[in-house]
Amino acid sequence: MRMNGVNIVLKKQNIGNEIQKEDYTSGLTAARGIGIILVVFGHTLTDDIVDTSLLLTYLRYTVYLLHMPLFFVISGYLFELKKKKYVRSGFKKFAVSKGKLLMIPYISFSIVVWGISLIASEIQPISTLFQKAGYPAKGVVEFLFSLVTYIKPVDNHLWFSYVLYLVFLLSFLVNTVKKRYLLPIAWIGYALSFLLPLPELIWKIMHYFFLFQMGTVLFNKKICLNNRKLLVLISIFFAICYGFFCLFRFWQWTAPQIFVQPIAEISGSILIIYLSIYIRNTQVGGYLQKFGTKSYQIYLLHHPFIVPVFYLLLNGRVPVFMLCTVATACGLLIPVGIYKILSKRKLIKFCFFGGRK
Repeated sequence: MRMNGVNIVLKKQNIGNEIQKEDYTSGLTAARGIGIILVVFGHTLTDDIVDTSLLLTYLRYTVYLLHMPLFFVISGYLFELKKKKYVRSGFKKFAVSKGKLLMIPYISFSIVVWGISLIASEIQPISTLFQKAGYPAKGVVEFLFSLVTYIKPVDNHLWFSYVLYLVFLLSFLVNTVKKRYLLPIAWIGYALSFLLPLPELIWKIMHYFFLFQMGTVLFNKKICLNNRKLLVLISIFFAICYGFFCLFRFWQWTAPQIFVQPIAEISGSILIIYLSIYIRNTQVGGYLQKFGTKSYQIYLLHHPFIVPVFYLLLNGRVPVFMLCTVATACGLLIPVGIYKILSKRKLIKFCFFGGRK
């Protein structure tokens, strides 16, 4: 009888753990929803807009400080969650699986943008507009070179897929290295990404590999989500480092940023995750989870032919706040609608949005 009581207690504990895990996953999904909103909103803050106001300049700094670090921290957490499964399947299977998810859309959307830029180059008014927007026509060899090296890419916003894929592969290869050795090395790479004139693909791998590894540490440390003292401490760290980050940006001091920016990026990501878990069961949290579930599709589709188009249509005709609000809303909702249409065809869905298991 006593044994039955123990079994009942264990079953209750297991159920509780499953619920907690499910809730935490929904919180991460909501956090991705916040992240993709920041990504789309950040693309509405063009140089023309932020040059009109110092406040808007630092608003863009803040958005860019948070959104991509958040995605890499979450990716690192989820990688660590599934690491045993990945290791059992082997490197080749892992590389192919992530390649289907990340590199196929990267190649497909690059080809689409390249093809449109070639067509646009034959139409004089549109050709000038495309060149000013940073989408000049490229020859086949130049296009293939940019596709592989990411030097002068046809669409600069696609870097996330390429970099995340390479960060995944690198993280798999070093997954047996102890964190106390790996993290200092990763931080050195992070620091060098600021200090050395490296190609974009290389410095971004070095930068975001460190943040990805910090995500794996957050998983291993099992940070208590209900620990208010820890939340206050993280908030203080973020406020201090964010303040110094803004000052160093204003004074254009690059070197000191290597000490405060990573703390601001990591603590800011944790705060967004805390907030997402706190509001996950609210109506707002439900909407954020919907955007989070489609965050990758939104990322692929919102640029360069949705947000920039609405910017061109509204710029100078409506106040900046309204322009950014409308362009952000359209950049979120239109890709979801396009994805629903395209995903009805399996081949099209695979070619443009990759393969998922």
